[in-house]
Amino acid sequence: MDTKKRNEVYDIITAWRGKPYNDGALKSYCERKGYEFVDSGSLQDYIFQQEHDEKMSALYPKVLAELQNLSYIPEYINQDEQKRIREKNDEVRINIAKLFEEYAVDYRMVDASAKEVSRAIALSVEMAGTTIFNKASSVLMHIAKKKFGGNFNAGHAARYAEEVYGVKTSWWERTKNMMQ
Repeated sequence: MDTKKRNEVYDIITAWRGKPYNDGALKSYCERKGYEFVDSGSLQDYIFQQEHDEKMSALYPKVLAELQNLSYIPEYINQDEQKRIREKNDEVRINIAKLFEEYAVDYRMVDASAKEVSRAIALSVEMAGTTIFNKASSVLMHIAKKKFGGNFNAGHAARYAEEVYGVKTSWWERTKNMMQ
């Protein structure tokens, strides 16, 4: 849907939401406004989406606040403590489910909406990692450019590895040694 159509639909929703309408009334309204005709079935879908959007806009901050109660489970703590943290983390799941109930998210939209929230959070965290990785790569490339001049390449890496490890071996052997 392009911006013009989106604006028309928003205006139609605003004008007719909560009021009785039929195809004849909508056709007349659209003609007066110079809009493409929106039938009553489509308007019902648009209103459903608008109401869902309003619920989700209010629900997002509550879900994010609840997620702050999650705890990281360290690898090397005793099993009882790990179990306690897992149980506490599971309460977060239950509390988020209760929020979906409290906000009366339509049953047809619950699963898709929960996945949408999950994807948004996961994407934000993943992109934060990518941002930091790219920043570190830029810093390393800057350092490499100062040390080697020009663009850093595989030959530079091979010579530097020789310098650092003091042994001339094949590229693959150096890589294997670096991983140990």
